Amino acid sequence: MECILEVCVDNIESARKAEAGGADRIELCQALAVGGLTPSLGFLRKIKENLNIPVFTMIRARDGDFSYSELEVEQMKDDIRAALSVGINGFVLGALRKNNVDKEVCYSLLKECGNKPVTFHRAFDLIEDSSVALSDIIELGFSRILTSGHSTSAYKGMENIKSFIEKVESRIIIMPGCGINVMNLKEIKDFTGATEYHSSAQLPRAVVEDNNVVKGTTYHPMTSIEIVKKMKTILCSYS
Repeated sequence: MECILEVCVDNIESARKAEAGGADRIELCQALAVGGLTPSLGFLRKIKENLNIPVFTMIRARDGDFSYSELEVEQMKDDIRAALSVGINGFVLGALRKNNVDKEVCYSLLKECGNKPVTFHRAFDLIEDSSVALSDIIELGFSRILTSGHSTSAYKGMENIKSFIEKVESRIIIMPGCGINVMNLKEIKDFTGATEYHSSAQLPRAVVEDNNVVKGTTYHPMTSIEIVKKMKTILCSYS
């Protein structure tokens, strides 16, 4: 079975490059530097107008913790409705209360998503009791969990990721993410047996694909077509 590569992006050019490189799905957000926030409606619309592969959107009202006020929850519901209006394919969200899954908030957000697939994002990695969290997330009806295995990277968290996959027994997709690159992808895949992977597939900050950077400005990291191609080759070669 061919493995899925989801590429997370926060700008239109990265999204186009991810698709050109062979990405299977896009996770769309703004402000990747803070872990990703809800993209604007205009951003969502332009992405859906210019891409042919599935696009999942981040739903996150702000940076910081994942415990939300009533107004923030209502804001995220409005964002979900707006995303549905432009034909979004799926969602990425999560909410915590006292470092456990906030089942009430998650349930209310999932109801707004209708029948679209929803990923529980890396808020999962902040939860101490993963067994209870796995059960709660499955019971709520999420489609997948994005996780670095409670570690600073998916590579360092491989043992936990493998354990999660064994525990859920195909009831939900466990998708490794955070720090996955061309150099470690094969090892992570061989060890965990995961079927979906999440990466920004970006060039290092010091490398620029073209000379279109204005002197004196900060270079914004960009997804690389070649890196996406190489990652897909690795996944297809060892499926």
